[in-house]
Amino acid sequence: MKNSFETLVQQASAKLQALDFGHAAELYNEALRLKPNNGAAQMGLAMVYNHTGESAKALQILQTIWASVQSSSAEKQAMLDKSTQAEILAQIGIAQQQLGQLDQALACYKQAFSLCPSEPLKIRITHLTNALVSATPFEQFLKHAQKNQANGQLSEAVKAYKAALQLNPDSDRAQHGLGNVLRQLGDFQAAIPYIQQAIIMQPEVAEYHNTLGMLFQQKGELEKAITFHRRAINLDPNNAAAFCNLGVALKNLDRGQEAVVAYRQALQITPNLAEVHNNLGNLLRSMGDMAGAQASLEQALKIQPDYLDAQQNLKELLALVNPDTKKSKAKSSTKKSVKEKSDKEESSKEKKTGKSKEKDKEKSAKSKGKKQKD
Repeated sequence: MKNSFETLVQQASAKLQALDFGHAAELYNEALRLKPNNGAAQMGLAMVYNHTGESAKALQILQTIWASVQSSSAEKQAMLDKSTQAEILAQIGIAQQQLGQLDQALACYKQAFSLCPSEPLKIRITHLTNALVSATPFEQFLKHAQKNQANGQLSEAVKAYKAALQLNPDSDRAQHGLGNVLRQLGDFQAAIPYIQQAIIMQPEVAEYHNTLGMLFQQKGELEKAITFHRRAINLDPNNAAAFCNLGVALKNLDRGQEAVVAYRQALQITPNLAEVHNNLGNLLRSMGDMAGAQASLEQALKIQPDYLDAQQNLKELLALVNPDTKKSKAKSSTKKSVKEKSDKEESSKEKKTGKSKEKDKEKSAKSKGKKQKD
């Protein structure tokens, strides 16, 4: 007998409190397959990721939750108590701190504290403030680079990463960060040696292999890309991003069935990835599975209602599935106008006939009058 959603969340929460993070993640993911948009299950999974050092995954989920809170109506926001809002912000801060985004983390802790003051938050704010004050020049440059990269200021991020590497050439984080920014800027040849160097320094970090895979994919070297995405997955079987990127590469090599498997594995790990649902929908449509494509695209829009790409893709799909809809509307409109025209003509004829009859009656009456006089 399958467990209900509520039972799964309760069991997952108990595992989380017992620090059994592996089973907690499995239970939260199972719950999210039943209700992909449930905030409590998403929050629990993010907390698991923060505990296990998978901060990038945690941050992605938490920022989605917070964006949903911010975009909801004032009435719904009022229903969410301040302690819950503070917990979301605190978890965002933890993820950002673990990712080296110290300024953003401190801002989140302070915002959380203003909503619901607590001793643990006060301690975090004090420790992080002291850390920022006493940070080494290398850490300051690295922090500045990561902040610029997160804000899309890529040229400034390059300068800061290079400055950090001058102070500490043996930093795998700085090597990978610089390579990744150069990849984002489209300077692929310059990016490769930095990412490769990061892998040499820390070969067990799945993220570095996945980034190199993305780089080769952007260069059009899809077989190489697949190799590195698979390496990332071997190092971290719960890396949803690597499965998604693997799916894209396989799709571009016309290996559709394998791509479907990769996308679905990504969604098994993290069910609320709107982009993956959208990608899967487009792939299923190209393979002729219109019902599956529609279900995937609709799921993408359930998760992210303002997802313009998914909206357009679903619109095009529905036009393919129901090609006669517009024609039938046009025919219906034409029939209606013809009928209206016919009715008008009939009405006109009836009016004319009525007038003619009235004139005939008048003539008859006059004729009778003349006869009577005679």
